[in-house]
Order: sequence, then structure tokens, then C-alpha cells
Amino acid sequence: MKSFNFPLLAAVVLLADCGLAGVAILFSNQLNFLTHVMENQTRWKNVLKERVKGLPDVPHGWHMMDALPQENGEAVAEDIVHAIILHHRQVGSFVNHGVVALRMAFSCYTLKNMMYQIYLINELIVRDLDPSKVVIHLANLKPVMVKLWDKAAFTGETSEIFKSVYWEVYRLENEKVPINSNYPKANGNVLTELYDAMLAQVRQHCYRVRPIEFFSQVGVRPNVAVVDDVEKTTVKDGEIAKMVAEHCAYIDEFYTNLKIDTMNLLLWNDILHFQRV
Repeated sequence: MKSFNFPLLAAVVLLADCGLAGVAILFSNQLNFLTHVMENQTRWKNVLKERVKGLPDVPHGWHMMDALPQENGEAVAEDIVHAIILHHRQVGSFVNHGVVALRMAFSCYTLKNMMYQIYLINELIVRDLDPSKVVIHLANLKPVMVKLWDKAAFTGETSEIFKSVYWEVYRLENEKVPINSNYPKANGNVLTELYDAMLAQVRQHCYRVRPIEFFSQVGVRPNVAVVDDVEKTTVKDGEIAKMVAEHCAYIDEFYTNLKIDTMNLLLWNDILHFQRV
């Protein structure tokens, strides 16, 4: 599949500086992107299935309310994008609305992936699993986390939560190594706080699915007891570790296959100086 370079943020800057010329470039980029996604629905299907909350009003007021399958600011991203590509692709405000819906869906899906990955790893940590085994999962997650951080940038959203998760994973892996003063520092394990922060965002902007449905969707054989505060004590460490590894591998493959060109991973490697174990 051809990679897609989506310079939305650059186009927005250009829009401010270049008037109508900027509007034309922004419209072209956005329409090409929506078309690209719909032409590759198989790769984007899990994002497109996301139902998001808090969408802005349908463009052009009440007389166009029935133009899009949206009610009270809620809609399935695929329904919005499909309607725009079929019926409103020549209207810039509708194309922009479609990009907003897709950005929100992408953010929701990415938050859910990161939220459950962090939940599982944290479960291994609080069980006092052999640190050498936990470090393997943390080390494998770091480059995947950077990929998530990188792809989140394409949405035009702030990525503070992704940065926070990355540096906490970094800190946990290197607890016995002095951390550069430029890195965020924290006492103890704050993954629970980060999980709660992501969960709050999901509840505000996204529709949650049951954990067993989510893990089944991403190809991970779930033991639903792992997310039950009482029943999770019955789940063996090895079973959770397997879920962590399978889910991490899925995240890596899914976001790689989206083929969104952002910053080269080698450049990220130089900036964050990590190595996979």
C-alpha cells in the first residue's frame, strides 16, 4: 500500500498565511486523506468503527442537519466519512468535518490500545513479577510507544499523554540508572494514574467496548478476569504476559500498516536513544 503523507498541520499554517491559496491546499490534502482511508478500509476498519462523542455541529446549520448520520454530536466515524465521500466531497466545510470525525476516532482507538497495554503491564508490576521479565515488555513497548506518539501527531491533537506514558515506561525500565535532568521524574509507579487519565478521556470522547470485545477485536485471546478487580487474582502471570506480548505486537503491526508518513523512526531513535532488547 502506498504511504500517505498527510501535512495537515503544515496546511493549517499555510491557510493562515496564504488566504484562498491556503484554503485550496488544505481542502485538497483533507479530501485526499479521506479518500485514502476509504480506499484502504480493511487497514483502517478498527478506527472507522469508533463511535465518537462531542463532534461539532453539522456544517451550514439546521437545514443541513440530515446531511450526515450524526445526532447530538455523536456518530460512527465510518458513517460520517462515507457520507461525505459519496455526497459532499465538493464542500470544504463537510470535508473538514469528516477529518475532524476521523481524527477523533483515531485518538479514541489509540487511547484504548495504550490504556489496555499499560493496564496489563502494570498488573505484572504490582504482582512483583521478576523485574528482568517485566523489563523485556517495557523495552519492547518503547519503540511501539514512539510509533503511537508519532502517529498521534498526525491527528493534530496534543500528545502529552503519550509523552507521559513513554517517559514513565523509560523510567521504569531504567530505575537503577541515573535519569537525565531533562526527563520527567516520578516516585513510584504512576502507570495507574496514567491509565486513569486515559480512561477519563475515553469516557468523555469515545464509546467504550467491553475489554473482552476489545481484545478479541485486536486478535488477543483474552481472559476477561484480568480486568476484574476480584477475579484477576485467578489469572496466572504467564497468561497476562502473553496478552501483553500479543497486544504489543498487534499495536506495532496495525500502526505500521496505516502507512502514514510522519517523522522517520530512525530520527526518533536518535532523539530518544533507545534500543530494542
